[in-house]
Amino acid sequence: MHKSSLPPAPQVPLSCTQPEKSRDGRVTIATRATALMGAIALSTAGLAGVSVPAHAATDAGVAATIASTMVQTDASESGQREISQSEISWGIRSSFRNYIKGPIANGSITAVGGTGADSAGIVTWSDGAGSLKEADSLSGRVSFTGGVSYRGHAGDQYEDGYGLNVDLTNPTIEFEETAAGVTGVLYIDAFANPYGAATGIDKKQVAFANLTFSDDFAVEGDTLSGTAAVTLHEDGVDAFIGFYEAGSELDPITFSATLAPEITEVSPEAPAQNGGTVTIPEVEGIEYVVDGEVVSPGDLDLESGVPIKVTARAEEGYALTEGATSEWTFEYEAPVVAEALLTVTPSSELDPNGQTVTIHGSGFDTSADAPAYLPVNKAGFYVQIGWIDENWRPSEGAPSSARSNAYSVWVQDTNGDDPYMLWEEAEDGTASFTWEIEIDKATLDEKQREGAQLAVFTTPAGGTQQPMNETMIPISFADEAELPDPDDSESPEPGDTESPEPGESETPEPSETETPEPSESETPEPGDTESPEPGENESPEAGDTESPEPGETESPSADAVGHNVDDLTKNNRGDIDVPTSAQAGDTITVNVGEQYAGEQVDPVLFSDPYVFDTATVADDGSIQVTLPNNVTGEHRFAVYFAGETGADGVLGWSTITISAADNEGQEANDGDDTGDDSEKTTTVGSNDNEADKAGGLAKTGAEAVVLAIGGLLLLAAGGGVLFASRARRNGMQQ
Repeated sequence: MHKSSLPPAPQVPLSCTQPEKSRDGRVTIATRATALMGAIALSTAGLAGVSVPAHAATDAGVAATIASTMVQTDASESGQREISQSEISWGIRSSFRNYIKGPIANGSITAVGGTGADSAGIVTWSDGAGSLKEADSLSGRVSFTGGVSYRGHAGDQYEDGYGLNVDLTNPTIEFEETAAGVTGVLYIDAFANPYGAATGIDKKQVAFANLTFSDDFAVEGDTLSGTAAVTLHEDGVDAFIGFYEAGSELDPITFSATLAPEITEVSPEAPAQNGGTVTIPEVEGIEYVVDGEVVSPGDLDLESGVPIKVTARAEEGYALTEGATSEWTFEYEAPVVAEALLTVTPSSELDPNGQTVTIHGSGFDTSADAPAYLPVNKAGFYVQIGWIDENWRPSEGAPSSARSNAYSVWVQDTNGDDPYMLWEEAEDGTASFTWEIEIDKATLDEKQREGAQLAVFTTPAGGTQQPMNETMIPISFADEAELPDPDDSESPEPGDTESPEPGESETPEPSETETPEPSESETPEPGDTESPEPGENESPEAGDTESPEPGETESPSADAVGHNVDDLTKNNRGDIDVPTSAQAGDTITVNVGEQYAGEQVDPVLFSDPYVFDTATVADDGSIQVTLPNNVTGEHRFAVYFAGETGADGVLGWSTITISAADNEGQEANDGDDTGDDSEKTTTVGSNDNEADKAGGLAKTGAEAVVLAIGGLLLLAAGGGVLFASRARRNGMQQ
């Protein structure tokens, strides 16, 4: 044949259309997308590095995906067994092989696409995949990749170098048991250049041959094997370019296959919804899928307004019962909760020296569950008194540093012991509470920040996001101008003002204040025995040496770096060894591990972050820190890598209980002549910080400053009166 009469080798499309019935009218075994099974022929051959005719080169990756999907789908049908591997040996037709290799064609027979061929040209296909159905009768389908190329009549006058060019690749066998025995059809990808009077062919999955299996074709245990007589199908005539007529006998096929266990039918159980929760059941042979991910049996939380679809699918070795429901859609709309209401009485003109306020709230959302590490069931919310920035709401992304409180209570459903409070649940499921507390300006001023608003405010606890639980009421103290004259606060105690002569306290003579009589300086009035000598009035106050002023190293430090108690999680807890208890002011040893020897770390005490000086880890893996003098209660002690913040910056953390020093707190109610020695105790914490499970909210921060009036020193020399007053902190002696 001349070069000019040979068309170029055509490119074969990836898919072709295949009818559900074969050409001879028999229904095919596989019921799904029979046409795509032709693509299975490219799924497992491993064509890389193998010479394949151009017309047979397709996207093997895509074909493999299609093939894998089809095989799994067919094999999962009820009553079917997967064919995991199969093999056929077939010489096509011996006379055709002899012609190709004979002196006339002087050609070659080449196995392609992973198949093998012996010296006689008999081809072996391996790794066939498909399915077998054993019901009332035997039926199945199996496909292979690769094939054989025949070349003959070499010559430069031909476009591809050969006058005879035939490729038979990617066979698929379908078979079924009938009254006459097991018969079938062999489909194949056929390509042939025009030859003589033949026009050639280029088609996928042509019905190439009819099969009649011998009586020994049967299932034994996990194998299926036998032989089949083969005759040329009328659609396969063109593949032999006119060499043979329809019905011509071809070489027999030897067939064998390994079978997977028989498929077991299972029926899915429907998941059950209860409000915002869907319970996924546990069913043998069934797995449940949401958004492409297999979910474990148990409760699945729904997001309000976001529907989800749950799909049940059979596991390997199982198939869904025909007609069983396998998809469900669930949706949850959270109940609309009215905005929480907060009232504070009174909220203005508060007495700076101390004022009891009543805080009432209602309509608070109770739906949020607490994390497992917290000592409560429901997350609840904090009610706090302190300072908030203009943008302070956690739901709007405000950091905890936008809020600083001096008084706090955690309202929830589990614990009623201070500093917790139990809420009252209404019929609509919302919570209400009432909190009475005495506050004073000095305590709140210790938490004041520039530009912040003094207010009573509420925030969700437990790290939850509940905008409806974020409320605030501004509060204010009486104007200083409306308060009694400052000199009045320094007046002597009742009874002491009657001793000096009228006028003496207002205009003491210089000589009287500078030269008191010896007898009077040595004999102070009762109660003044601990007062310093007159000349000591110019020295630093006693409180200055015993208790640092706010902002000094013994008060919780303002954390400019940005450490936050929310950095401490279950994942980074531990990894350091902290004493379980200590006294305020003690120097403790913390072991962070020898592997960190020489590294610098930042120790931090929570809940208000108290940041110690950066420490260098010793060779034995330890650091030493001195606890503040005025911090007690249970706290979290964390160690950060130096200069780092956030959860990733935490080297480890644990808890420590700090008790008061032996000499502290003994005279908190002594030395006050008024008889009113009540001590203000404030529960403070870093805004939304949760308490450690074991100890509740931390008690940190400086104690409230209490103004005590010193003794009245009577000076006899001029009858003058010198008033001396000193400020001291709670629990400190004068």
